[in-house]
Amino acid sequence: RSRAFLLQHVFWPVLTVLAMASPSTPQMRMVAGELPGCWQSSDSFLRLRALAQDLLALWEETGAVEEERIADVEVISKSALASIDICLAAWRERHSVLTACCEELLTKITDGLNSLGGDRFTKELEAAIKLPLVQQAIALERLLEHIAAALADRDYQRACRAAAREALGIDGAEGLSAEELEALLRERHAAALRALGLNPDDFPLTGDLAAMAAQLKELEAKLKALKVSALSSARRARAIWEELKESPVKPRDNSAIALSVDSADLQVTAEVAASVDVSRIAWEARRTELVEETNWLHAAIRGHGERQVAEPFLSAHGGLHAADRAASRAKLQELRDECRAAESAVRQNLLHLYRSTGADVDELNAVYSEVEEVQTATERWRLLEKETKRMERYAESVKVILGQREELKALVVAGECFERAAQAGEGRWVGNSRHFLEEERFRKRFVKQYPELRSKLIESITAWESAEGRPFTHGGERLGDRLKEMDSGVSLASAQGDLSVVGVLLQLLGVRTKEIPASPAAKKSPVAKSRSRSSPHMQGDSLPPIQRVRSEPGLGAGSASPSPQKRRGMRRQGSVPSWGCKQNSSGNDGLPKLPPINRARSLSSN
Repeated sequence: RSRAFLLQHVFWPVLTVLAMASPSTPQMRMVAGELPGCWQSSDSFLRLRALAQDLLALWEETGAVEEERIADVEVISKSALASIDICLAAWRERHSVLTACCEELLTKITDGLNSLGGDRFTKELEAAIKLPLVQQAIALERLLEHIAAALADRDYQRACRAAAREALGIDGAEGLSAEELEALLRERHAAALRALGLNPDDFPLTGDLAAMAAQLKELEAKLKALKVSALSSARRARAIWEELKESPVKPRDNSAIALSVDSADLQVTAEVAASVDVSRIAWEARRTELVEETNWLHAAIRGHGERQVAEPFLSAHGGLHAADRAASRAKLQELRDECRAAESAVRQNLLHLYRSTGADVDELNAVYSEVEEVQTATERWRLLEKETKRMERYAESVKVILGQREELKALVVAGECFERAAQAGEGRWVGNSRHFLEEERFRKRFVKQYPELRSKLIESITAWESAEGRPFTHGGERLGDRLKEMDSGVSLASAQGDLSVVGVLLQLLGVRTKEIPASPAAKKSPVAKSRSRSSPHMQGDSLPPIQRVRSEPGLGAGSASPSPQKRRGMRRQGSVPSWGCKQNSSGNDGLPKLPPINRARSLSSN
């Protein structure tokens, strides 16, 4: 009885309340002693059961009456009721929160499904509603995430299609599908690549519609920049050729002409842009060249002319076109002519210095060319004065050499005159033989004086070259080297008194025919026109060749004058030599009077 009472009055109400509040089905049927497993496995519940057993045992041992037992049960029940009230309040609050959360999730899900349209996610929603509140809230949250992802994907696809339509420039084409838009994007992308001179196969269009649209916009931006640049280049080229008043060069400038005139409908490709750039670069180079030329002309005009003359002219002819440049060149030429007229005395002096020193006149011409290239008259005078001073110093340094050369030249000219006079007589081998003695005496004098003059001249040239550090030249010839070559390579005399070296020296010293006095006998005799052994290679302005006739025997050792018997035989034939007649005698039996051969003081001083 006590156990049944305890179960009925102590545990049963508590267990009933706890069972009703448990997560199990509220309608679960409970019998005495039948409890859920979670209760029986709880330590607190087992302690409670043990305490109830202890209380029941105490009631039995002490003999507690019914009223006392009921009082204890009331105390225990009140405590249990207070605890249960707290649990109920907490669970009611949780139920309310879960209900509100599920309702909010259902509202969002409904809105999302309405935005998506169709019957997507309907089954998932129905299954989630049937779950308890906690599981229902979790399922609804997952379903809402799926719906949000679907909405985001739908918005992204819309944005991609909008970007594609914007890139294609086809607003209001909502009816086009993603596949149609992609095909249009690929077509435009390939056309842009071909316009840029690229192969579409090398640059495939990849990604979704948004990525494709971005690639197309970037490519067409480059194509637009290329067109803008080509248009600017074409206009620049046109501006330059119009400024210069020159005609465009065809076919090079065809693209620039077309693009600068009508650029709206012209298809600009990489080839067209490159052609226009070539035109622009060529015309800019042309303009740069003309600007440099014009600036130089203007500076030269200002440098050669007075300010009151140059400035009005440049104001009227300061352009870059051909007419102004021609006028500037003509004006500069006029001012240069005036300067050259003022420089006449200086130029004559320079020419005299060059000729007198035997310097290369080409160097003087180079100086004149440099003078003509300067921009100011002051610079012209400076260059001419500089060259004059240089040549004066040079003339002073070679004065001794030139004097010795003139002495050698006088000796050689005298030798040539003597040789001509000797060959000119018609009756050379008839009559008086005194002229043979005169010839022999002159040849001996020549053979004696020539080596001395030559050696002195070589010594002076060698000393000058050592001091100056460069070779001495006269008339384009290295005089010292040539004289040394003659010393080793040309025999002074093939026979005693022979003047075979004279011809070579005449050429080396630059002696012309008009510088040699002509003898009266040489004018009358045709023999003088024949070639001479002494000058076998002379041509042009040099001396005419002189050659002994075959009947003339060689002079020197082993040769002799005609015998008296032969001369008497020649007299009997009536052949009287003209140089032996008194009427033809000029004081030296028909021979020309030779120029004096004097040694220069410089030779004796050296």
